[in-house]
Amino acid sequence: MSIGIGAEKGPILMVGEVTLDESWSVPAGAIGCCWGDGGARAFVYDVPFPSKVIVAWYDMDTELFRVGEAKIDNKAGYEFIQK
Repeated sequence: MSIGIGAEKGPILMVGEVTLDESWSVPAGAIGCCWGDGGARAFVYDVPFPSKVIVAWYDMDTELFRVGEAKIDNKAGYEFIQK
């Protein structure tokens, strides 16, 4: 499984942490534009498909720290909850 981080065109984000199922994480860092320009990618094996992701980031445009959580259902998409 390959996991990468990307963002739509907009302000630069500094992604601090991406945790899946509260047990493993992937590399992060500065994210600018666009979806196809994802930053570092992580390749994992021998782990079940994640059911939850938590992302902590700093929005450099608004100078705010944010945390978001999404439940993942690989059959129906995802539901994002920003905290």
